[in-house]
Amino acid sequence: NLVMYRTLCDTTLKLDEYKITRGKERGLISLFVDAVGELKSYLITPEELALATQSLDKSHDRLKRRISDLEKIYKSFNNNLEKGFTDPYDMIINLAKVAKEHEFFKGTSVFISSFDGFTGAQLGVIREIINQAKDVYISLDMQSGDEGKTQFAKLSRTLKAIRTMCDSKLEIEELKEDTYHENPCIEYLCNNIWSFGAEAYKGRVQGVT
Repeated sequence: NLVMYRTLCDTTLKLDEYKITRGKERGLISLFVDAVGELKSYLITPEELALATQSLDKSHDRLKRRISDLEKIYKSFNNNLEKGFTDPYDMIINLAKVAKEHEFFKGTSVFISSFDGFTGAQLGVIREIINQAKDVYISLDMQSGDEGKTQFAKLSRTLKAIRTMCDSKLEIEELKEDTYHENPCIEYLCNNIWSFGAEAYKGRVQGVT
């Protein structure tokens, strides 16, 4: 938030749509932190925002000014981060670069569960995992639930992205119901994996190494 405060102070005279006056910066800090974070999550750069403004005609003049302002704030924010600060959103992006450089997941078996979708930055990490790992297992809940078509569309986009990354190596298995209860050891693990102080499993260990 301190970095964004500095950013707004630096850019306020360059903005056309967002008029930031002294004493009102704090109300906009969270707004722009979230906006920049969302853009980073989907790997949208300031340069791409600048290109987007060029494609808008005069009938979208206000939208064009807003996007232009956001591009200036986004770019200045990144410049300020380079002065010794860290943005959590950049950590995910950098993780993909580090994983690729050091082959961190080479030859491993990776299990990814409890997600209903991934951001562009997260998909970048998953792409490196798929390229390096021996086996990758990803579980998605394809039931639409309370959110209906919107949630199902999100899951469908996620599956499409994973399918593209896997090329012809993808195998899909649809589970009609939970089957972990068929193995008491795995059932105990599922029920207690996030429990602090859980007692050790006392039965025979099967299917877990």
